[in-house]
Amino acid sequence: MMPCKVSPKEITAQQKMQPEAEKKEPVIFFPNDAHLCAFTIEDVRRKVMEHYPHFTPLTLATHQVDYAEVQRLIAAGEDVNENCGYGWAPIHLALGLEDETIAWLLLKQKDFKVNQLRQGDNATPLMYAVLFEHQKLAKKLLEMHADLNLKDTSGETVFDYLKMRSLKPSWLQSDL
Repeated sequence: MMPCKVSPKEITAQQKMQPEAEKKEPVIFFPNDAHLCAFTIEDVRRKVMEHYPHFTPLTLATHQVDYAEVQRLIAAGEDVNENCGYGWAPIHLALGLEDETIAWLLLKQKDFKVNQLRQGDNATPLMYAVLFEHQKLAKKLLEMHADLNLKDTSGETVFDYLKMRSLKPSWLQSDL
């Protein structure tokens, strides 16, 4: 992606023009769109909903595999567990896209919900880690107390997902 066309000096100048009560931390979201570069997280959320009504800013950045944007949004306080209109939480989307970098980044957040359910099928991050054979992530999710016995809407548990992938339960405990 191209860098933002608005310089940090311009952002600072724009902030200085705002009344003290309205000053907010800027968030850069659409780097190729200069008029959006200095918007706050609330402004970004409105813009995303306008153009991508089924995505949250974080699920859109995850879908676009934009590491820098994911980091900026997390730093700005974007909810790492919020499901988008398609039912995806950022962790499910990262695992489904097989992007371990974003998945690890999400797991490290203190408010990350280890048993976050995907809307629609109620799959957990651990189920997706098994489904896409992310062994290290699966092991980390277990260390974070992921529930092995939760069931998706089909009544399947993590053990059923292991069977679907022809993996033995020991796959979850093996040293990596």
